[in-house]
Amino acid sequence: MPQRPVRRKAGPLDAPKPGDLVCPSCGAGNAPGRHFCRRCASPLAPEPDRSVPSSRQAAAGTRPKRRRRFRYGTLVTILVIAGLVAAAWFARASIITFFNSAADRVVDSSAHNPTGLTASSSADGRGPELAHDGFSDLSWAPAPTGPAVGEWLAATFDAPYRLVAVQISPGASVEQADFLAQARPSTMLVTTTDAAGQTQDIRLKLADEPGPQRFDVGVDDVVAVQFTIEGAYGASPDTHVSVAEVEFIGR
Repeated sequence: MPQRPVRRKAGPLDAPKPGDLVCPSCGAGNAPGRHFCRRCASPLAPEPDRSVPSSRQAAAGTRPKRRRRFRYGTLVTILVIAGLVAAAWFARASIITFFNSAADRVVDSSAHNPTGLTASSSADGRGPELAHDGFSDLSWAPAPTGPAVGEWLAATFDAPYRLVAVQISPGASVEQADFLAQARPSTMLVTTTDAAGQTQDIRLKLADEPGPQRFDVGVDDVVAVQFTIEGAYGASPDTHVSVAEVEFIGR
């Protein structure tokens, strides 16, 4: 069997010049437009892939473009983030309420003193100022005897603050005998007013026992608070509904 001749690499005389086609077999330079090497007769251009239509064959000297695969994971991630952002937007009020409630438990609060106390009416010698005088044996009482439903006590403040809780000491005194001698509020409607004039109602159910009772409310920018009597313990034609103290805790 005849052996195939070994092709030698091109020498210095055959070195390619700028613009020449370089033979892939021997490295000799060839004038543009030639199809076979002038030195070794090797094809100067690769045989095209006939399995691919000519319209889709890559141009000579260029890399075929790779089709980018769509990444479904990226789309899912984007959709999840968008869903979380949308959910946070629609639930922003609840989120704010949650964080404020958490802060009410861990941030120090202090007593806030009202700048004014008024009432719908007062029995003789039992004005509204006695409901925030620091003494538990003096109390405010509305003028009408009996359950006094609809009678109210109101406090105003010189600057808005977050009202964390209210504390109410029902009855005329913390002493048991004096406590039972007068009627005590059983249900009170607390109405807060904020700096923008918006009101919020909170209904409180009081225990029939002497001493302060705390109720968490959590309302922002409060400038006024009103307590309206809605029911009473021990009410009779001879007794007045009494409130020994009201306190305001905020931050």
